[in-house]
Amino acid sequence: MGGIQRLRAALIRVSGSSLLSPDGAARLEVKLSQETVSVFAPKVRELIEQVCAAQYQHAGAVVEEQAAKDVLRRADEELTRLEAAIEEREKSLARDGAPMPEEAMPEEAQATSLVRQRRVMAARAGLCGERVAAAAAEVEKLKTSLDVEFLQFGEAEYLKLREEFHAAAKELRRVYSRLAPWPALFWGRGTVPLPP
Repeated sequence: MGGIQRLRAALIRVSGSSLLSPDGAARLEVKLSQETVSVFAPKVRELIEQVCAAQYQHAGAVVEEQAAKDVLRRADEELTRLEAAIEEREKSLARDGAPMPEEAMPEEAQATSLVRQRRVMAARAGLCGERVAAAAAEVEKLKTSLDVEFLQFGEAEYLKLREEFHAAAKELRRVYSRLAPWPALFWGRGTVPLPP
């Protein structure tokens, strides 16, 4: 698993409140060796929340689909039981030499009704499956957006920090240039060596 995926997975597992600073701004806490850096990342925070919400919706759709499939499975079991009962009754009539029944057996009426209901149940299970697929696609789309946004955020933050570093280095050189002649002027020693 790449660094971005590990970080994204860790951020998604983090509870929402731990990413908020006291003023309510979206902050991202990043541990760098011994130092923790807090940076403002509202778009990343927003996408993390959207991924969490989409995962929640996907989980709900999966539960709904599973319930629809369970109802369909029970209907299939009941239909199989009714068909076995009809077959057993027909064999019993044939074995006993009884006259042919003029009306439908109660099991046949139940089976006919159950076949109709089963079609509706199958359609419901199919629609639930479509919702699960759509929710999974939305989760993946948001995760991809999060990866892109996090990379953009990381690059922007890196460039900002590099610019701060260069500005600090220029300031140190300016101070050093003012400091360098003092040892020779007052203590008779050479200039201060340039720091590495």
